[in-house]
Amino acid sequence: MSVPVAAGEAPLRPYIAAGLVLAAILVVSYIAIRGVRKRRWPDVGHLFKLVLTTTAITNGVRMGIIAVTATNVAPFTDEDRFFIPLAGFALIIVSVREVYEVFAESTK
Repeated sequence: MSVPVAAGEAPLRPYIAAGLVLAAILVVSYIAIRGVRKRRWPDVGHLFKLVLTTTAITNGVRMGIIAVTATNVAPFTDEDRFFIPLAGFALIIVSVREVYEVFAESTK
């Protein structure tokens, strides 16, 4: 799946764009909670964790969609079609848990 772009520009994949938009929303929410409510500076480690985990969430969704809809999942075998979405689901669960822990710690 490619997005048409002008000459000399790199295409922005939809999953990357979705991950960055979700990351921006969560980072702004985190800064608002931490800075406005608690009157504390945002933790840079938490900001990195939010960006990385939201990207992992969109990649988990991508893994599930590609494993179900793709005709060829090379270099994997057809038996792996069952396990690839499970790996994507596990990635989503772990990432959502990390986002929850960041927000839970920021409201203490």
